[in-house]
Amino acid sequence: MEQVSKRAALAASGIASAAFVLVFSLGSYKASYNFAVYTLFGAAMFLGLWLLTRDGLLSSRRRLAIAIAVVLGAFAVRMCYIDARSGDYNSFLQHWAEFFRENGGLRAIGEPIGDYNLPYLYLLALISYLPFDDLHMIKLMSVVCDVLLAFYAMRLTTTITESDKAPLASFLVVLCLPTVFLNSSWWAQCDSIYATFALAALYYGLKHRPVLAVLMGALSFAFKLQAIFILPIFAVLLMRGDIKWRHVPLFPAFYALLVLPAVIAGRPPLDALLIYAHQTGEYSSHITLNAPTLGTVFKQMEDTSGASAFMIVLAFVYLAALLLVAWNRRKSLDDRGILLMALAMAVGIPFLLPSMHERYFYLAEILSVVCAAGGLMSFVIPTLVQAASMICYDAYITGYYRLRLGLATFLMACGAALIVIALLRYSPEQSDPVRRR
Repeated sequence: MEQVSKRAALAASGIASAAFVLVFSLGSYKASYNFAVYTLFGAAMFLGLWLLTRDGLLSSRRRLAIAIAVVLGAFAVRMCYIDARSGDYNSFLQHWAEFFRENGGLRAIGEPIGDYNLPYLYLLALISYLPFDDLHMIKLMSVVCDVLLAFYAMRLTTTITESDKAPLASFLVVLCLPTVFLNSSWWAQCDSIYATFALAALYYGLKHRPVLAVLMGALSFAFKLQAIFILPIFAVLLMRGDIKWRHVPLFPAFYALLVLPAVIAGRPPLDALLIYAHQTGEYSSHITLNAPTLGTVFKQMEDTSGASAFMIVLAFVYLAALLLVAWNRRKSLDDRGILLMALAMAVGIPFLLPSMHERYFYLAEILSVVCAAGGLMSFVIPTLVQAASMICYDAYITGYYRLRLGLATFLMACGAALIVIALLRYSPEQSDPVRRR
């Protein structure tokens, strides 16, 4: 294959990004306004191609052409939803953004607005200074993190395989996952933000950069509570020695620093620290909230409190079992085994817990692609996980179930079972040569 220099790859990427901006701007009814908006999205597209070029993944004409075509398509799909207003945006995000715009932006971060954690509210306060539609800027934040999410998925893939094709495939597949582009560009949700930091935390942990790993883990948790589905992997990294006990206190310290600006601005410290407690209490009466979980089995019960308690206990038992497996294997646990462990946590914990939303399998969707691209499992598994989530996404988007929630639960259960089997059967001695200890 004919080789391409990094300079030539960047030039081609820049031309493709500029063409993207021009085509969508000229096709817009509000070209004078949307040119600036599309330029920002075009810059996000160029960021993705630049990251691939920097890591040497676009070194041939064929790879460069494939990457540009796929990334162009991924962003074109996102632009189709740029003006879509989801129920979450209309009911919550729009009003929070308006609040900051009308109350001085960052000067209002001390007010108890919304039920999202403070770092995301800081971002809403910052975009209130921009002369653009809040809807577009909220989506832009998440789309930029779509790119960074794909980047860290690619980087994680490099830790478990020496293939020079798998990392690029991982990047492109993650960027094109339906749940990823719908979450950011249609829903205006921010799951890509916390998931990016979660994957970064795992990556830097595997690369023996414990302070950066803990910082990224704290950032992930600070953006969304759902980071807890993967944070127990820090216990596994402790067992293997990638993170030392002296690094553990850095997590609450970093988290406290993220809360501090709101406290300085006037928000009561206890209120700032208990946002997640209020969130969990708000939804605790639901056994499942359109999520393909074990709660589907108990959904028709009049009183689900007992079932909820049972599911919580079961989730803790499951996590304890995974940590026991990790402890027994701690001397032989390599990077591939840790990624399998992280995936088993990301899919099994939300599957067993009550009060889950359909978006809570986001990390499982990404990590299953990484593990499949790295040769740890068949692509059948990420397909099952993605299909289960998409049934629930479709129900939220359309307002009715075209396919039953029970089918989604069955597919997710199959995917989770196959992941656990892959973890239990995995042995470093039987794996292909990779970068391992």
